[in-house]
Amino acid sequence: VSALLVTDVGTPIANRPVVFRSYVGPAGFISERSAVTNASGAATVKLPVSATAVLGEYSRAITVAFPGDASYQPSSVERGATLVAGTPLITWSAPAPIVYGTALGALQLKATASVPGTFVYTPAAGTVLNAGTHTLTATFTPSDLTHWAQTTRTTTIVVTRATPVVTAVGGTFTYDRQPHGGSGTAVGVFGEALSPVELTYDGGSAA
Repeated sequence: VSALLVTDVGTPIANRPVVFRSYVGPAGFISERSAVTNASGAATVKLPVSATAVLGEYSRAITVAFPGDASYQPSSVERGATLVAGTPLITWSAPAPIVYGTALGALQLKATASVPGTFVYTPAAGTVLNAGTHTLTATFTPSDLTHWAQTTRTTTIVVTRATPVVTAVGGTFTYDRQPHGGSGTAVGVFGEALSPVELTYDGGSAA
């Protein structure tokens, strides 16, 4: 909350105390903060509201008062305000890259919030993403929906390609400068057969 202390012709009044009061809350609630005006006549404070305040309009939400001194008469003003649901602060850094075949888990889905509540992730824990760059979304629902709004946060994750297990089977042959039979397999991270598999012989290739 900011206030400006000036003369009737607009000249800033510096180095004067200003008292701020908040009445945003149940009947009888008052919070108070003080500040000293700067060279521009401005004073700023962070003024608390009641933890049990109900969302909505407050016709007399804030008062600002200058108590007066030897040079200036006392002065005060009051203002209304509308209290709306706050947006929680969500922190979620981009997780380290993972290899294809790694399921999303706590190491990747680890957003935190400034207030109590629960997260729902998309894609969900246990999802195996294809290689590439993907967007992860966290939807946060505060425990106190009376004062805090639901919010979302996104980040990205890079999934690198996995290395398959390749096996080649040949035999014992007499060198005759001719191709001989052989076979090979490639198996992925989930035991699935991969194709095509290309075998090379003496610098040439044969499928």
